[in-house]
Amino acid sequence: MNYKKIEQNAFELVKKHDIESAREFLSDVENEGLVYYITNFRTPFDDDEIFKKGLKLPFFEAITFLQNVLEKCEIMLDESENKWYTMYIVRKQKKLLKRWKTKMKKSIILTDLDGTLTRKSLVLSHAGFLIEQGIIKDNGSYKAWLSDIKNESLIVEVAQNYRNEIIGMSIESLFAKKFVKEFYDKKSNWYSTMNLLKEHKERGSRVILITGSSDFLVKELAEILDVEFFASEYEFDKDGIFTGNVKGMFNKEQKSLCLEDIDLGYHNEVEVEAWGDTMSDSALFAYGDYNILVDPSKETLINIINDGVKIDEVITR
Repeated sequence: MNYKKIEQNAFELVKKHDIESAREFLSDVENEGLVYYITNFRTPFDDDEIFKKGLKLPFFEAITFLQNVLEKCEIMLDESENKWYTMYIVRKQKKLLKRWKTKMKKSIILTDLDGTLTRKSLVLSHAGFLIEQGIIKDNGSYKAWLSDIKNESLIVEVAQNYRNEIIGMSIESLFAKKFVKEFYDKKSNWYSTMNLLKEHKERGSRVILITGSSDFLVKELAEILDVEFFASEYEFDKDGIFTGNVKGMFNKEQKSLCLEDIDLGYHNEVEVEAWGDTMSDSALFAYGDYNILVDPSKETLINIINDGVKIDEVITR
């Protein structure tokens, strides 16, 4: 994403228009949010070629363009009242100070795993590992998912096939430790949030994974990272054989119930950060003093904005 070019285009757009246009734009954003413009409602800049081109950019670039237009409109109005410099600097300093404090202090990190730390689902990647080893069969869903890893219906289908295929298998035959070690060692599997997590661990922060991935896999990863975890519970009988029963941690309600059982006793002394990528993670965001949304889909971003979920930072790489 060419941030400098996007910012320059936003500056050129606002400079061409009057204060009333800027005021109208800001008023509509306050009432409707930036998604108001993505959904093609009228704006004071609709007929401007710069604006038209900005909205035709890929979704996240278009959002960035609109955010820059918003900032330039604010500056224009502030300038008209001869106080823009002070207000602009104060806003920037407050944001920087908040993030600096978050980076430098011990925190409690509540984080999702799949799509937040990992670029691919841990449990679905394990399905692929077992398929490649000839241990289980693919019904076609895994191959399709590889080409569309954000497709929720395919995710459900692959997960269901995975659970059905491993019924009656021993935990030893699933090679969890071997798979997780190989998965962890492959750097391309991780978002930059993994580096952020390691920084927090070095400062002594408490990190808690809250994920829908299978507990016998997450347990191996949690040992590598030295973190706490809560995950979907796969039932193995007294002989270590998978029964097919799963107590899930898939949706907002299930994660909310889990969070009620976590002792955050020193929440008042230590800041809580919450990291997630889907609406199910809004359960985590409800506890966060500083919330990070990671590589969200367009649908998730719209739902997050419409539901008024507080997001302090978006990571898209």
